[in-house]
Amino acid sequence: MSFSYWCCSSCPPDDAPGFLSCDKPCSSSRDCPRAEPNCCDVQCGKTCLGNFQEQDSPLCPPPDPRIRCFAFVVSCVNDRQCGKGKACCYDNCGRSCRQKCPAPDSFGRQCTHINHQCTYDYECSGGRRCCLVAGCGRECV
Repeated sequence: MSFSYWCCSSCPPDDAPGFLSCDKPCSSSRDCPRAEPNCCDVQCGKTCLGNFQEQDSPLCPPPDPRIRCFAFVVSCVNDRQCGKGKACCYDNCGRSCRQKCPAPDSFGRQCTHINHQCTYDYECSGGRRCCLVAGCGRECV
């Protein structure tokens, strides 16, 4: 199954929350490396960023509602920055690279109705995660 969740924008929207580091200053996209080709205006000035992913991958676990934050920090802007098996996910405190859930259609099951057995990872025991399973709902896997 292929998912479409990439934003058509190369830079975050002006009103995007979060603090991005300005460790790769630039004045135009010509100053940026190939891996982060966009010179974007963010809170701290202009910095080189990869293409901005507006929505989470469907393989991201849901954010834990128990987490309260003092700052909203963005440590990634797209899945490509995270490496194999991880996705750039919203996590209440910003965006960070998190372990992906398996693809929903990888379980070889088909369901006639949705029945969520969990909502968040903390509801699962033994290091399991709350993930979407086909059309069945969320389960601890």
